[in-house]
Amino acid sequence: MFEKFSKRTRLILFGVLLILPMILQGCGGNSGYDSPSTTKSSTAMSADTMKSWVDGGDVNGTGYNGVVILDVTTQTAYESGHIPGAQFLNRSDILPVRSEGIVPSVNMVLDGPSMDALIKKYGIDKNTTIVFTGSGSSFWDYMWVGRAYFNFRYWGFPKSRLKVLNGLNGAYREKYGLSTEPAPSIIPSTYSVKNNPSFRSDLRVSLQEMMDVADGKVPSALVIDGRGGNGYYSGGSTGTASYDGDPKKTKGVFDSKAGSWGDICTYLEAAGLTYPTCEPSPTAGDYVAFEGHIRDGKAIWFADLFEKVDTTDPSSATFSYYRFLSENDMADLLTTETGLDSTKVAYVHCRTGMISSAMFVAIDANLGWPVENYDGSWSQWGQLAGVTNGGILPDDSKWRTDIPSRTENLYFNTTSGATIENPADGVSVNSYDTSANKIEETDKAYFESGSGGGTGTGGPPPKVGC
Repeated sequence: MFEKFSKRTRLILFGVLLILPMILQGCGGNSGYDSPSTTKSSTAMSADTMKSWVDGGDVNGTGYNGVVILDVTTQTAYESGHIPGAQFLNRSDILPVRSEGIVPSVNMVLDGPSMDALIKKYGIDKNTTIVFTGSGSSFWDYMWVGRAYFNFRYWGFPKSRLKVLNGLNGAYREKYGLSTEPAPSIIPSTYSVKNNPSFRSDLRVSLQEMMDVADGKVPSALVIDGRGGNGYYSGGSTGTASYDGDPKKTKGVFDSKAGSWGDICTYLEAAGLTYPTCEPSPTAGDYVAFEGHIRDGKAIWFADLFEKVDTTDPSSATFSYYRFLSENDMADLLTTETGLDSTKVAYVHCRTGMISSAMFVAIDANLGWPVENYDGSWSQWGQLAGVTNGGILPDDSKWRTDIPSRTENLYFNTTSGATIENPADGVSVNSYDTSANKIEETDKAYFESGSGGGTGTGGPPPKVGC
């Protein structure tokens, strides 16, 4: 039949047959451009996959499969052992103090210029797959990993390009051991978050948005306090908790000695960990105005989302690390403890947005359920009382959270004679701010302000006929 066509027609048909596979690949076939190997694994990735990328030369590579491993830890921990080629990301570089429009809060998302400086430093562009890891010797390590992961999600990096090593460095050490070699140098990129496909402010809960949830304006929202209720406080030990309205459970975060580190040091000390900023151990500043929990909120101890693994490394040395619960076990736990399921949106919070970041990465990366992070958390919510209750807001401010319609189990710390911190820490308080969402408004304006510093290198060719 082919012979019946003219020579010209046969040439055209032959050409079509040659380019058809390329067209199909460009429309979602097995092209390396549309389906780079480093995006095929799930967000919570295995040590075996990580090893294949190390051995394959993808780590610190420049192609479309290029990988940057961010080890979110301390310098000492990094130097003691890390995945080959991993880059050190200092935990203190992702914990800025920013104002939501009323008062400053600790551990907020990075602003646009700071985020751009970070991604350029590590050579990250639109083609980079980013792997987040850390020590893994404690469930507390997921606070730092989750904080970094949350920043990248917020600034619009595609989830397919973001990976979390399940078990962190511990999982890699178990099978392959760790390296003490210095990180290889990286050529800085010119990329900007402005070049990302979207700005994911929907993953972050501003003060205004959390008030809308408390006021019953957001359907399918479920507030979860990751510090747990009575019997959960301080790592699962029997005790009391802010959630239940017990007195003086939430110390302030602004202090002349501790700065914004007071809360973090408290958590690290409870976990038996140290950090240079905590030496000597600072005294966190006073207390927030009140305890309790956001209306209809549930409590869970965040560490229950992880499981401990006791094992040995290739040198037969014994050690332990923590990994995510299996998807089924994590789903069962959240449903049983809080009533959360895949049809609801988890609004996670804690004291300063650190524990909630560990919950965010567990639910988002491992489980894939809808989750948003209220990074202001109780250090912000518990500040906003009227002056009659020991707070800093005038009694007619609409931003007061110390009212029964927004907070349950209310207990005012002044009742126990506690000194209430001044969250402004020398900065003026705007009791009549119009939106209480200054951070996201500022960041959105930055995202939309231009084309950014670059568009990356490589990437897929234009799609034809799709």
